[in-house]
Amino acid sequence: MSKKLTELIAEEETKRKQKGTGIKNRAVFLVLREDIKEAMTDGWALKQIYRTLHTQKKITFSYQTFVNYANNLILKPKQSLITNKQESNNKPHEQEQTVPTTEPITKKSHELPGFTFDPIAKKEDLI
Repeated sequence: MSKKLTELIAEEETKRKQKGTGIKNRAVFLVLREDIKEAMTDGWALKQIYRTLHTQKKITFSYQTFVNYANNLILKPKQSLITNKQESNNKPHEQEQTVPTTEPITKKSHELPGFTFDPIAKKEDLI
C-alpha cells in the first residue's frame, strides 16, 4: 500500500539535516498523529501517550511541545475551520429574523450615578 503524501513529506523532513528541529519535531508528530488520535479516543491521557512515545524514543521533544501539537493538529485543527468557512459561504443567505425586545430603548447618560468627588469640603459634612 502506498503512503499518503503527508506521510512522505513527514519522513523526508525527519531525514533532513537542519539546524532547527521544529520542522523535524512536527514531522514526527504528523507521522504518529493517527496513532495518537486513536489512543485519545480510547480514553488515554496525553501525558500517558507522551510518556509511552518518549520512553520508546519515538519522540524526543518536550511534553509542552507535544501538547501544543496535539491541540493544534488533533483537537482544534485549522483545516476544519477553513472547511466550515467554505461551507457557510456556499449556503444561500437566509433572512435573519430579529427577536423584538420587550425593554424600551432609552438614552442613557454617560455619567455614572452615585458618588461624586468634590475636593472642597463642605462645613456641614465635616461636623
